[in-house]
Amino acid sequence: MLVNAGDLYVLKVLTSQIAPEAIRMGLYTNDQVWVEGTVLADLTEVAVSGYARQTTAAWVNPVTLGNGRGSTIANQVVFANTSGAAVVAKGFFYVSATTGAFLGGDNFAAPLTIPATIGTLSIYPELQNNYL
Repeated sequence: MLVNAGDLYVLKVLTSQIAPEAIRMGLYTNDQVWVEGTVLADLTEVAVSGYARQTTAAWVNPVTLGNGRGSTIANQVVFANTSGAAVVAKGFFYVSATTGAFLGGDNFAAPLTIPATIGTLSIYPELQNNYL
């Protein structure tokens, strides 16, 4: 879901008020009901050794899905966990890489686990519009 702050960011980019930035993907562990007013402080970001937000890259040309929404997917990103305990991520979020503008996110269909010690979790980031 693109949140209010994400809408403003996109409008500023489209009207050349700010330069576009790379997008970073992060993971969170709390239960979250997404609304347009959701802010980054509503999320509990994964906090284990080895974890870092991942920069997305090589987004494919958007396509129109059967439900009429636009969708695009980026190259796979990999989240690491070098701590001694597994961590369960309930969803993901996006921020701009330079200014940290919060763009939005969503819950995973089911929680995903990053295993302990040298565990990794690989995800293909996806963006969909939600203006229907």
